[in-house]
Amino acid sequence: MSPTIRPRIAVVALAAVLALAGCSATNTITTQAYYAPSDGVRVEIGDVSGYNLLFVADGAGEQGVLIGSLVNRTDQELRVSLSVDGATTTDIAIAPQGIVFLGTEQGQVLVAGQSQVVPGLNADITVVTASTGTVTIRVPSIDGVLPEYARVLEQLAAVAPPEPSPSPEPSPTASPEPTASPEPEAD
Repeated sequence: MSPTIRPRIAVVALAAVLALAGCSATNTITTQAYYAPSDGVRVEIGDVSGYNLLFVADGAGEQGVLIGSLVNRTDQELRVSLSVDGATTTDIAIAPQGIVFLGTEQGQVLVAGQSQVVPGLNADITVVTASTGTVTIRVPSIDGVLPEYARVLEQLAAVAPPEPSPSPEPSPTASPEPTASPEPEAD
């Protein structure tokens, strides 16, 4: 190698190092930013944070379940009420600095209800806390096409009580005709 090539390679390498270091100086580091890295959404409801919240149901009018987690950011127990259909309410106590997982598996809190939306749209979830009152949040609604969510719906069918189905109207029945009772025989 000629004596002038080595200094040129060093200058090019130094320029490359400086250029690449400049990229990280001008761009935000993604791992330091809050974002929802999954299918669900992240929400702040007063002193409660919700992470990866989403509603899983096969379709509008079908039984579904809210999955994700709730985190209490205070040093006091918090009470949260959740409703996915406006009719069924689930009350949850979250320990100070605690986390509660929502779902269908053992140890998780089941928040189920009848879906009002088609999967692919956003479902309205009603949240009630002492500090915020009643708040409606919007979370993605998805179906069981993906295996991880199909399993959630299978578990929901096993643990959730079935929705009441309309009972058939009773058919009119004829009342029995009175019959003559036998007369006692005279001796």
